[in-house]
Amino acid sequence: MISHLRRLGRTSLALPAALVVCLLPAAVRAETTKITNGTSLVVVVQATAVVNKQLQSDAPSKLPPGGSTATTLPGDKVITVIDPAKPNNPLCRKVIAGATDDQEFAIVIVGKGANAQVTLVPVPKKP
Repeated sequence: MISHLRRLGRTSLALPAALVVCLLPAAVRAETTKITNGTSLVVVVQATAVVNKQLQSDAPSKLPPGGSTATTLPGDKVITVIDPAKPNNPLCRKVIAGATDDQEFAIVIVGKGANAQVTLVPVPKKP
């Protein structure tokens, strides 16, 4: 009789544990946003988002040419690209909508000469 009760206790815990393992990936949002520096400049990148009515920011990341950083802030994000030599004058500020899958963006220079601007462009996903 006691062995039957012990077996019942073990099987009754197995079902909730299996449900947690199976349903947890569906509940967790994969919102990693990767930002790669595609310019020949050294830039500083900072991501900011509103989480639970509070403004949250990632630490600023200094990116050399070809360098990358990632943020896992949830929801819509504001990505700010700054020239380290002129920190009060952002080169680019762009809002990125939150998504359920990972995103990747590249910092590029569009235009030439006096019309050149730094911007963020989405990187196409590899098949």
